[in-house]
Amino acid sequence: MKPLRFFPSIPSPVSRELLPTRNNKILLLQGPAGPFFRHLQREFETNGYAVKRIFFHRADQLFASDDKTNCNDNPYDHDHRFTGNYNDWKQWLHTELSYSRPDCIVLFGSERPAHTAARQIAQQLSVNVISLEEGYLRAGYITCEIGGNNRYSPLHDWTAGRCGMMPKNPADITSSFLIMCFWNAIYYLWRDLTKVNTEQVFYHRNINSIAKEALSWTYHALRRSFAKFTDRRKISRLLTMHAGKYLLIPLQVPSDSQIQTASRGWTNEKLIKQTLHTLAETPVKKLILVFKTHPLDQHSYRLASMIKREAQTLNLQDQVIILESGKIGELTQRAAGMIVINSTSAFSALHHRTPLLVLGDAIFRRSAIATIGDGAPSIARFFIDRKSKKPADIDAFIQAVKTHALLPGDFYAPKIQQLTARNIVAKIKVQLQCDEAIT
Repeated sequence: MKPLRFFPSIPSPVSRELLPTRNNKILLLQGPAGPFFRHLQREFETNGYAVKRIFFHRADQLFASDDKTNCNDNPYDHDHRFTGNYNDWKQWLHTELSYSRPDCIVLFGSERPAHTAARQIAQQLSVNVISLEEGYLRAGYITCEIGGNNRYSPLHDWTAGRCGMMPKNPADITSSFLIMCFWNAIYYLWRDLTKVNTEQVFYHRNINSIAKEALSWTYHALRRSFAKFTDRRKISRLLTMHAGKYLLIPLQVPSDSQIQTASRGWTNEKLIKQTLHTLAETPVKKLILVFKTHPLDQHSYRLASMIKREAQTLNLQDQVIILESGKIGELTQRAAGMIVINSTSAFSALHHRTPLLVLGDAIFRRSAIATIGDGAPSIARFFIDRKSKKPADIDAFIQAVKTHALLPGDFYAPKIQQLTARNIVAKIKVQLQCDEAIT
């Protein structure tokens, strides 16, 4: 696999008027853990595109197409391993986009370090970016947006009452959570085993020792398995005896880019302390707070211990419940409300018409569909007086998300990866045709 060449200087941007509007080139950056981007690469090639895929470390290369390492007639149609630092990456990418002018960049996770620079440089040079993520709604959908996801989503321009076209139905699939965990375990294990210091600036998750990581995830898996039995009685009582009397508070993975970059200063710890102290200071009788830890947070036991300590200190043991398992939809449907930083669990609240308080930045931070909050006063008000927004506005928003941000598919389930790749390529082709018609 040929290493990337670095150019000595950044060229002046080429005039847009002198460039062809279509050149059938795709620049493919980091994808989800597993072989999905290999399927996507081949689907682009089947549709006549030359694809240049960039790898930033050996875990990216682990799922590469073997036949792409050989030379062929198209000088653009090669995979490459990037070996420079962050400034080298920005310089190389500026040069690449200026001279090669790909039709678009396709990436997974718009706020990964390499992708943040890619979005900024692509915007400067008027190159499309197609940003993929796990679906805002799951299972059966993946997110595919122009420009970015979450706080960079084009849906930030959505206004109440605006409806789009009829959305496509989700792919016929149940949760691929276990398959995703399997591919992630292989990906991050190989990355950490083969790590090189100079490439770590492109890592979007921290590095731990292999032994420590293995022990941590083993302990987490055992805890979750045990929690499925211990939580059953709690969940049964919530859904029957306490239905409509509890607020659901989904916690998030601390390493997730959403909580790191778009939380408005909120963390899991701050959310826990603020809601508990507000409950202690607010005269709300019989209100229960249900904290649900995230299934991918391997250190969720620390949060559980923290919640127990704070509740005991404030004498709120009878008004606090901690869950490490359970279906979010089932819990949301019977809740009196939900409080999130920017967890996509909010879509469950919108679907079930459950009053929703949003504290961080997200595409659903909109007064037409949710209560917008910032600090303790907004939490206190939500404890006392909460209402779901107009069903018509919520329906219009969810329809807009399905129509403009989602595609039927799944990145991890083997049976529908090819279908997912076809749907992505089809959407990109339509977008490029629209761009060509405009120019």
